[in-house]
Amino acid sequence: MSFVLRDTESDQLMLADMLRMAAENKNKVEFDADLYQTVLNKTLREQRKLDGAWEALHRPIFGEQNFTETVGQFLRANRTEGKDLLLSQLNPAGFSAEQR
Repeated sequence: MSFVLRDTESDQLMLADMLRMAAENKNKVEFDADLYQTVLNKTLREQRKLDGAWEALHRPIFGEQNFTETVGQFLRANRTEGKDLLLSQLNPAGFSAEQR
């Protein structure tokens, strides 16, 4: 539906009639209370899961730091540590350098 409004006073009735006719011609969808309740319950369960995950993410786990702050501290420390720490944990005998 498209309509160009030229004069707000004179076109107001015509626009109202066009909108009323468009609304009457649309297929009406029946309200299904059971389906609505089912979808609402599923949505609320998902919201509780997300809220629980958010709370777990922001709960202090390492001193007063939450998970995000702990990971950030690890990543900052990881940049400053040398590769010697990682190399001491790897056994190069289990790896091959062949290209496939």
